[in-house]
Amino acid sequence: MVNQESDASQTHLLSQEDDRQLCDSCHSIDLRKLLKTEGQVNFGHIENVSERSHCSFCKLITLLVYKEWLRVSRPTPKEMNQSGVGHCFVTVGDNRIGVSVPLPVTSIGAGPGQVLSRSAHLVAQDAALLGLELVQSGRILGSAVDLDLVRSWIDGCNEQHDKICIVTPGRSGAFARNLRVIDVRRKCITLAEEGCRYIALSYVWGGIQMLSLGTQNRTRMEEEGALLEEAESVPSVVKDAMQLVAGLGERYLWIDALCILQDDPEQKHQQISQMAAVYQNSYLTLIAHSSRHANDGLAGVDRRPRRTSQRVFHLQGLRFVDALSILPNDRTSYVWDSRAWTYQEEYLSRRRLYLTDEGANFECQKWNVHDDVHLIKSPRIDTLSKPRVDSVDPEIPGYTSPKMALFPKYADQVTAYSRRQLSYPSDILNAFAGIAAVWKDALGWELIEGLPALALEYALHWRPAQLCRRRTWSSTDAATPRQVPSWSWAGWIGQVFYGSIGPNNTRSETTLTRLLPNCQLRGDQKPVTAVEIRSAVASFQVSNRQVFLAVTPVSSLVSVSLGIHDASGRRCGIARGLSLPSIEEDQAEEEAQRPHQYDLVLLSRSNSFPTRSSFMLEARWLTLGAHEDARNHLGRLRADVEWPPLGSDAEFDLACFPDEEWKALNVLILKRKGEEEKEGYERVGIGIIHEDAWKAASPEERTILVV
Repeated sequence: MVNQESDASQTHLLSQEDDRQLCDSCHSIDLRKLLKTEGQVNFGHIENVSERSHCSFCKLITLLVYKEWLRVSRPTPKEMNQSGVGHCFVTVGDNRIGVSVPLPVTSIGAGPGQVLSRSAHLVAQDAALLGLELVQSGRILGSAVDLDLVRSWIDGCNEQHDKICIVTPGRSGAFARNLRVIDVRRKCITLAEEGCRYIALSYVWGGIQMLSLGTQNRTRMEEEGALLEEAESVPSVVKDAMQLVAGLGERYLWIDALCILQDDPEQKHQQISQMAAVYQNSYLTLIAHSSRHANDGLAGVDRRPRRTSQRVFHLQGLRFVDALSILPNDRTSYVWDSRAWTYQEEYLSRRRLYLTDEGANFECQKWNVHDDVHLIKSPRIDTLSKPRVDSVDPEIPGYTSPKMALFPKYADQVTAYSRRQLSYPSDILNAFAGIAAVWKDALGWELIEGLPALALEYALHWRPAQLCRRRTWSSTDAATPRQVPSWSWAGWIGQVFYGSIGPNNTRSETTLTRLLPNCQLRGDQKPVTAVEIRSAVASFQVSNRQVFLAVTPVSSLVSVSLGIHDASGRRCGIARGLSLPSIEEDQAEEEAQRPHQYDLVLLSRSNSFPTRSSFMLEARWLTLGAHEDARNHLGRLRADVEWPPLGSDAEFDLACFPDEEWKALNVLILKRKGEEEKEGYERVGIGIIHEDAWKAASPEERTILVV
């Protein structure tokens, strides 16, 4: 607690110094008056504001705006000046200085009317001296988490949110079976009683050597003080979590490495299959967001002091702190956000405490609160497009059935999850098992190999954000009897998305689409899960030379697609997901780039071509001199790419194939597994083809099996 008398004396000295560092315009602004009455000032173009570096107020505005630009990779002041926008508007009131700058529509991801905004908040002690309420006032962060503040968030949630955020102890079927937890008082592992109140930890293991529970040490780890005796083997993140749980007045902690038998495959599988129950029933989930591995500790606990970038600004004798982006929109730079297992741990938890170097963030089903701003209890923000599936209202206007009202949520989850990384490729469905359990238990959607059986005709439409490759098990993986089928996104490595697939703009064209579990095909040693499709099938050539480059709506990555050609060589569609062929040393490049013949199976038709979508407006066709040209473009942002001139025919030769509604056909691109059709097909990509070209190819209706 800051001493108000010494604080006021310091404020007076700062006031005298800062008045000499204000420009003429800012000197006339009475912050104390505006904070009580609220007002807005047009500071002019941000580039001009940034040039007045001698002025403390202009410098504050410039630093706030620049920090936000860096966070979201926005254009430079010079680029914004040339675009004719970028005037800086400053609003003072409600204990903060708010800065907003309209964005040009040329920004990646920016559209008309979008505004870049950031705030600096009046420090709470200074707000009290002015007689203002403390709502939206700022806190000066220290190196440690304020446990009293965290407890106040939890207590407020307990009092106001009832069953929405709080699990009812002993609810039938809700509690995980055979659950082990750490008793932080007795410093050992114990079997949890039904309805036990525990805190869970979500962290990155990071491949380090650490103490784990096994059949050999299970009995010893259940003895009081066992974790103290094994202190050298207990990683920092576990020690810090135990200290934090005790500091919050709680007793039990769940951590995967110490609460699941790691060397018992049967018990391990049983525990993994109930991850939904583990995290849904946790009293709180601690998220080690800034920790790179298990020995990195929890930010803000004794062993790992926070390294906050918070700044304190002094203006007219008042102190302001900038509101930190504790959970920024782009979280790809954090190791925790890149790991597949942490996705479901975050999504399934009803209440989360994010511990970062920038501060602490408490998020429940109704609140999203930060420790750098006083008493803000705002509606929860979906930082990963992760609305809870058990709260879906199926009666959404425009959808033909409840199952399709849910499909966009499923599609968002697959997009977010598929970009994450796994140490063991075989864990792709294990790390999604908790999500799958919620879909099945709450809504009756069973996910087979990651796809919903009730919406299979739409779920097969997944598309790679870039090139993807088949998922294979490495020799270090746990024993597994099979691979994931090619028709599932889980069978491939790489981020995928669904785009605008849905009942309003997609019509199914298949006569039959169904799953066949335990299907024994000729040439396969073990039964597989196959998809049986009865639909029109035709053969087309896919070019390996003409490549289509576009900024995708997923992570602003540059995607690569290949051209589909009819018998006359006219480009009539695009293919996504096909790998660019590698050129062997003894193989001529011309031979490697020769078109390949594929079987295309009709899935559906769309009411418009992708060229009409906003993200395709910047797309380019490029005829490659070598495949390395395309590989060099992958993963690079638009600003880094030397784009060829924009062609007028985008995906199709428009002179031959006009862009008309419901002319775009969505097709699976397949290749046979063997010489005979009875051996089944494998998916190798997905494409869009013009209906006129499709009809000209004389497609035949056939029943095929995709494995």
